[in-house]
Amino acid sequence: VRHGIRLSESLGEKREKHHQLFFRVKSPANDFNDVEQYQAKLKLFVSVGGFWPHKGMQELAEAFTEAFGTRQDVQLNLYGYDCAHLAPHNTSNIRSIFGADRSTIMNAIANADLYIMNSTEEGFGLVLLEAMVNETPWAARNIAGAAVMQKFGCVYDTQQELVSILKSWEEND
Repeated sequence: VRHGIRLSESLGEKREKHHQLFFRVKSPANDFNDVEQYQAKLKLFVSVGGFWPHKGMQELAEAFTEAFGTRQDVQLNLYGYDCAHLAPHNTSNIRSIFGADRSTIMNAIANADLYIMNSTEEGFGLVLLEAMVNETPWAARNIAGAAVMQKFGCVYDTQQELVSILKSWEEND
């Protein structure tokens, strides 16, 4: 790859994957006395870029909602630095974060279960290199650098393929 990243500026700080507490109602009558607690690891999906239309953030949010609905054990964090008015609306499991500093973004990438580059056009997609140096798996549209580096990640061509990747991520993680 003739393009490059500065390794010292691209490494995030890995944190222990955190658990969230969930409640499951065991009886169909929704009797509060028949509730069990369980802990699950939060699955974190991350994407970074401006909120310009070609970055595909809105489509990514829609694919994520199609794959997971409002499940609370999965989270999509979208980090953007331009066009905040085009950011997807926050939901119970999707967060649009505007103007985060570089170290926050690198930490987010380092701690993600999957980095997603849903752009329809890219110069190269150096963020995929940043994901790889942080040992974070990635999925991206089959364009630019993703097409070149596809043996190191997962590429897709359509939004339905992205939904399928998201749905199968738990089984294949």
